[in-house]
Amino acid sequence: MLAQTVKESTVQMQQGLQSDIHVAGLKAREIVHLVNEAHRRPALIRWSALGLVAGVLLFGGGFWLGTWCIRGGVRGFWFSCWTFLDGKTSCDSSRDG
Repeated sequence: MLAQTVKESTVQMQQGLQSDIHVAGLKAREIVHLVNEAHRRPALIRWSALGLVAGVLLFGGGFWLGTWCIRGGVRGFWFSCWTFLDGKTSCDSSRDG
């Protein structure tokens, strides 16, 4: 009879410990999720701002380079032949403007 009572108490204790471990795991998972969410928002804002700045710089740089090329800023520099600008077919750096 004592052995049966001890056995039942042991089973109840094991079930209680398993339940406590399960509840602790759920709480830990929730805490990890909350911490992850707390860190994700600033990182999302930071990368979005960085992407926006990079996009503006690329657009501005392309716009500046395009206007510079159209005004003839590349004559004799890297590209000596822009046939679409003046209709010439020969590539020479001594173009008559």
